Amino acid sequence: MRFVEKFFLYLLVGIFSFLLFLYLSFPYQILKEKIVNIISRETSSLVSIKTLNPSFPLGIDVDDLRMYRPGAGELLVDHVTVHVSIFSIIFGKIKVSILLKDSSKGTLDLRLHLGLMDIISPKEMILPSYASLEADNFDIAPMINYFLSLKASEKDLNPVMKSAFRDMNFVGKLKSNTFFEFDKGDYLDSKGTIDISFVNAGLDVLSLPFQQFQDAHILASLGKGSFTVDPKTSFVSDGMKLEVTGSVKQEEDILASKLDLNIKLELYKALKENFGMMLGFFAPGSEEGALKVHLKGTLGAPQTDFL
Repeated sequence: MRFVEKFFLYLLVGIFSFLLFLYLSFPYQILKEKIVNIISRETSSLVSIKTLNPSFPLGIDVDDLRMYRPGAGELLVDHVTVHVSIFSIIFGKIKVSILLKDSSKGTLDLRLHLGLMDIISPKEMILPSYASLEADNFDIAPMINYFLSLKASEKDLNPVMKSAFRDMNFVGKLKSNTFFEFDKGDYLDSKGTIDISFVNAGLDVLSLPFQQFQDAHILASLGKGSFTVDPKTSFVSDGMKLEVTGSVKQEEDILASKLDLNIKLELYKALKENFGMMLGFFAPGSEEGALKVHLKGTLGAPQTDFL
């Protein structure tokens, strides 16, 4: 057997032995408590995990992750799997996969590629070289509703918005095929695509009729120094139509990126009867039940023109 073959054989045996040792001896109970504490601190919620088990070769399986805040309801994530690629570490990268499953077997898969040295000795905000979000009929409604309930519980929130968030209820499943490749040498050369749609989606707001969306789609692309929103981006129901077009031109300082976005909102039926005149206060002279907004300026200092 040649030297190179022996070397790789010993390397594989060493890696397998290390993983087996880690699998058998790792303090998973301590890790479980650490994860609970981190999520609780970051979300200001009470957090519990029913079970946390190792997932070979290097990962964890979590069942029944619950988040609760008094006055804001509860969020249950049925199953979470986190995997780290062993072989990517050998080449100085960390490839992480976070897979969520709901009770109907819908999936949401977030993948990140990070530089090993960026994590060991971070000098600035850690930016992944690659990020993707794939979802197949994942029930995203509990997460959205929990976020809305958290917003409604904020003390400094406007009372009108607080009431709207508290009484708002979203239903729907998520489909996504989204990815970004970030160029750390020149992030203006970064590229990516956002393709997100909500299936069987709808929204309950206050005592208004339920809004069932016939179309709920976000489509955008990043490339050649510009983030462009596709004209197909829209949310359409029996009572409303929301369209977004335009672009954001990237600059070296991300907060200096230039905005050129157009938002068009049209209300019909009960929504128009209840909120049509209210839209007129923002844009006097506009058609009742319709609102056109042009966002300009920069990300750090946006400006709004009502058309």
